[in-house]
Amino acid sequence: MCLLLPRHGDDLQCARSCPWAVFPIETLLQIALFCSPASLLAAGRACPALDAISRHPLVVQCHFRVDLGALGQLVDDDRLQVLVTTRFSAFFPSPLASPSATPVPPSRWVRDLDLSTTWIRTLAPLAANDALDLVHLRLDRAPYFFPAQQLRASLRAPLTHLRSLSLAHTTGTNDATLHDLAATLCPRLEVLDIAFCERVTDAGLACLVVHLPQLRRLRVTGCVMIEGHGLVAADGNVHVAVLDVDLTAVTADVLWACARSPSVRYVNACACPFVTDDEGRELLRVFRDDPHGKVLLL
Repeated sequence: MCLLLPRHGDDLQCARSCPWAVFPIETLLQIALFCSPASLLAAGRACPALDAISRHPLVVQCHFRVDLGALGQLVDDDRLQVLVTTRFSAFFPSPLASPSATPVPPSRWVRDLDLSTTWIRTLAPLAANDALDLVHLRLDRAPYFFPAQQLRASLRAPLTHLRSLSLAHTTGTNDATLHDLAATLCPRLEVLDIAFCERVTDAGLACLVVHLPQLRRLRVTGCVMIEGHGLVAADGNVHVAVLDVDLTAVTADVLWACARSPSVRYVNACACPFVTDDEGRELLRVFRDDPHGKVLLL
């Protein structure tokens, strides 16, 4: 891993000259794990290396992954703006890199952005940068991000490169949110996690089926209003390969549709109260005998 630093001479030189720079970035991050946001900011005023950690994410160079991790509480809208506008322009192999080392620019900015559990309220900083080719985006458990109100308002253009999105445990995610995602904002989405978004119904799932035929993995765990009929396409089949419908009101009819659908490979239907024991045993037998090796969890 390497520490992502801004291309400003003073900040860069301070981070390199700080005595803490002899410690691996992973060690400094472990120290940061035990600090509250206020304590970490206070420590950053005395230690430029910790200050750099509090202001910038860690990046795995080969994947260009931004991992905010334990520092999520320090990332609000202003800091996301800083994160994006720096364009991830300085990549160094280690904190001890020579001052004369030439930064290695990435071919893209960042592909995998994790904003889960952060204080983020809007995606406007992302939408303002057309060249930010996000492929994976996590917004789960972000307490101040309300997709139903803020998603369309903050995205002025579709995220055409986005393939994976997590909105699990977000507040207010509903059928209209899924319609906006599928029809307009994320037309190439292949993986979607909306676990414990309790306002989602089968009408929202039907929008996904119509507008996202390429969707291959869907997690709706804990969406208690879902019976599963929205997953069945007009041809009577389910076209999602990996499906998590545990802790929902899914019925045996939907699981039978999964059993006869050639696209389905894995279904997690644990703790679904409307599937009887007899139906479950028969479904398990059918899935077990399937020549394509389908998996059903009940």
